Amino acid sequence: GSVVYHGNPNVYTLYWDRLPITATLALLLAINLAERIGPAPAMRAVLPLLILGAWTVTHWIGTESVGLGDLRFYFAFQLICLGGIPLLWALFPPRYSGCCYFIAALAVYGVAILCEHADRVIHAWVAFGGHAIKHLLVGVALSLLAVMLAKRRVL
Repeated sequence: GSVVYHGNPNVYTLYWDRLPITATLALLLAINLAERIGPAPAMRAVLPLLILGAWTVTHWIGTESVGLGDLRFYFAFQLICLGGIPLLWALFPPRYSGCCYFIAALAVYGVAILCEHADRVIHAWVAFGGHAIKHLLVGVALSLLAVMLAKRRVL
């Protein structure tokens, strides 16, 4: 999605950049549901989460076309997914080891979002902006998740 946007940056290609973000967050929440509660609740939640995430981006682009650009539901969805994970962790014990890698990945993702929001400030300091750094940091976060999966064990 990001390649589509960066190949032709405009509000409509930004839709294809944001849509995979909602899918990723929905799947991360569903994975955590499966790992903390069990596979059955996760399987029941995954499709509604994916549909809701897609709806938030579709709602945004629909309101963008009339000059409003309402991102409230898109940001709320991100908050629900990212906030739901620590809530699950607080309420249900882990079934696998390696949680520290997941926490580190979330922290790196948080820094990536901050870099994106500070794009212009960072660009004033270095030859590339915070958006480029965000992409690099998201790759680091995904690498941490790969390490988690490789090293974890059933508790």
